[in-house]
Amino acid sequence: MISLPTLDLQIETLRAALRRADPHASVGYDAISRALRIRSALDLQSVHRLAAGLEIDLAALFAQLDVRQRGSDCCGGCG
Repeated sequence: MISLPTLDLQIETLRAALRRADPHASVGYDAISRALRIRSALDLQSVHRLAAGLEIDLAALFAQLDVRQRGSDCCGGCG
């Protein structure tokens, strides 16, 4: 099981990565907000289950951010 401090660290790490990312990552801010609202409303056992699910989502998001930071083609979403 993941501890609350570890979950907080993962969320903070994601925030930092999103701050360095391009504007396309704004969807990630919504995910963080939802995660924080859910986290604050759940008991510890539920937070552990949430963290397990977030870990998968975090890995996918970090992979996307890594590709963008290495200069992949832009999706054109910025205009």
